[in-house]
Amino acid sequence: MKKTLTAFGAGMLALSLVLGGCSKKEETEQPAENNTPQETEAPKPILGGWQANDSYSQIIGEEELQVFNKASEQLTGVGYEPVTVVATQTASGTNYAYLCYGKNVSTEAGAFYIVTASSDLEGNAKIDNIQVIDPNDLHISDKPNEAMLGSWQIKGSGKPGATSEEAESALQDAAMKEGLIVMPIVLLGQQVVSGTNYMFLVYSDSSLNVLTVNKDAEGNATVSSNLPLDLLYYVTPQE
Repeated sequence: MKKTLTAFGAGMLALSLVLGGCSKKEETEQPAENNTPQETEAPKPILGGWQANDSYSQIIGEEELQVFNKASEQLTGVGYEPVTVVATQTASGTNYAYLCYGKNVSTEAGAFYIVTASSDLEGNAKIDNIQVIDPNDLHISDKPNEAMLGSWQIKGSGKPGATSEEAESALQDAAMKEGLIVMPIVLLGQQVVSGTNYMFLVYSDSSLNVLTVNKDAEGNATVSSNLPLDLLYYVTPQE
């Protein structure tokens, strides 16, 4: 079952606070052949909507990075910079679900993506799917990821890939009020309302969740929603 996340949904899970710095990188890659996944364009800004975060730092292992670099050799035009691996699957080799930041060279538009790559037993690697994580059109599940993924296993580094001082402060305040333990992966985006909403991708009880924090005009921060990302949607090629 899928549904779209609104800024103030319900449902909170217990989570661990680990936050860090951020940096910015760019590359130039995009699918070039018919047998490669079609490029998913970065979402355009929506008036009053969520604006995608454009900062990140890599928290990825050397072997995982080597597989990604080999798989993405044929991509041109849009850069997909791997931030971390959020899930793996053992098949005839290994499949990887990479959280990436992608930026279009011509339009300068950027967003976070789930890029799925596979590496076979002979060491060959290829890109299987590219799906944008659009904060204005998220695909959310009604069940924790571990109940849905089958052979896909959630993988966490225990380190955040990107955040900001303001977002970090809001997350800390909101978590303390609710008694939550949170482990953020990346700040997906923010939204200016009567105050500011911050949308985080986080690990929670072996699940991959989207957690939204609202910081009002008076500076009070609260958790608005905490729901499982529908990872199967993002790793499965869409027709």
